[in-house]
Amino acid sequence: MPIPVNIITGTLGVGKTTAIRALLSQKPPGEHWAILVNEFGALGIDGAVIDSATPSSGDKGYTIREVAGGCMCCANGTPLAVTIAQLARRAKPQRLLVEPSGLGHPAGLVDIFQSEHLKTAFQLQATICLVDPHMVKAEDPVCATEGFINQVNISDVLVANKADLAAPGDLEAFHLWAQELFPPKVRLCTTSQGELDVGLLEVPCEAARLLLPQKLQRGLLLGDSHDHADAPPPPLPPPPEDDSAEAAQPAEPAARGEPVRVQAEVAGQKAAGWRFSAEDIFDRNRLQAFLTELAAHHGVARCKGVFRIGKEWVVPSWSLGDDGDRKLSLATIAYRRDSRVEIIAAIAPSQTEPAADPASGNAAPSEVSEAAAAAAAAANANWDSVEVELLRCLKG
Repeated sequence: MPIPVNIITGTLGVGKTTAIRALLSQKPPGEHWAILVNEFGALGIDGAVIDSATPSSGDKGYTIREVAGGCMCCANGTPLAVTIAQLARRAKPQRLLVEPSGLGHPAGLVDIFQSEHLKTAFQLQATICLVDPHMVKAEDPVCATEGFINQVNISDVLVANKADLAAPGDLEAFHLWAQELFPPKVRLCTTSQGELDVGLLEVPCEAARLLLPQKLQRGLLLGDSHDHADAPPPPLPPPPEDDSAEAAQPAEPAARGEPVRVQAEVAGQKAAGWRFSAEDIFDRNRLQAFLTELAAHHGVARCKGVFRIGKEWVVPSWSLGDDGDRKLSLATIAYRRDSRVEIIAAIAPSQTEPAADPASGNAAPSEVSEAAAAAAAAANANWDSVEVELLRCLKG
């Protein structure tokens, strides 16, 4: 019997990982699921966050496989098909959830699952796209990008997430926009904190939508009359029976106070990730101040992390305060492997203002905090300065 597959897509920071955790909490008892996670950066964070959805002891009922670095939607299909086949053989799941990078074009994934060598083993069901309704109302430039257009076009279920953070008129603007899309969506939903109903996974994949040429999909959404050539998907040979083809490499261990840094760049966007020893302990107040500055800086597209604070391990979480402002809190999770953080610069470094380097003699003005200076450094992909601030966040 084919394994049902759901793609959970959306832009950076829209809440895909949180939504998958919510779906896992509703998984039918006795079922085993597999989750394939792709991140833009070279250091996986989402897999760790998802893995904290249940206690570390006992059978969790799911298997996670990460594909970090770049975008698996745009990569050559052959190695990804091998990875998918290996995951299915080893985990033997009753369902597969795929979370592509927020920069990805999920139509490439659809092509792979519909390829000759995988279509008999997997059955595509609903592709779910999460959207921040404020981006639609504000006509955010992201909404005109090819990636966003692809994510919306390929989806069967369109979800306005972060309703709790929406400004007046945001949700109304989202629904007016969504109802005009063609082909029409099977379901339109509104939610907060990624709380998706597990029943959405059973919504059928709309085959008619998948048959639309890419140029027609783009024209229907944007009114684009330009002729865009449709590139055929690459041929996919059958996955090898020998699992030794897998190219997974063991992670380099981090010593106490000496984090391991990895960097990546795709389509002009730069990212860096740091992995700290499990013995490193972060100062809650300093860490919270730094993360708040990062989230507030227009030049930082995303910051995710898992941190050890004393005996607890936490992840950043946002909520709406009584005064209407977004508040950062650190939510306790069950994850215990190591501390790690990943930051993605929103725009090319040359487009941002030069950042004060807290590691050099060009000290930031006294009225600018070290955390704010490090956030500006992150926007410029000045990863050395960011690392200095992360080390300052450690106790002792």
